[in-house]
Amino acid sequence: MIMNLIQELSKSISCIVNTHYPDHALRISYKSLLFTRNGRLFFGKTEEVITEKNLSDAFRVQVHIGKRI
Repeated sequence: MIMNLIQELSKSISCIVNTHYPDHALRISYKSLLFTRNGRLFFGKTEEVITEKNLSDAFRVQVHIGKRI
């Protein structure tokens, strides 16, 4: 419910959300900023920033992004 509210609010005002859940960013964000452990930054369209490779680099884990059903 909160995520839906943020998504609706972002249509008329700017919203900044800090999350450690990539699914949240993929679900409601138009742009994302990703910090990695080695100091790299990725900023841009969410679908270009929140990728398997970038998340693997950032969190040092194997990542698979599935399609939403």
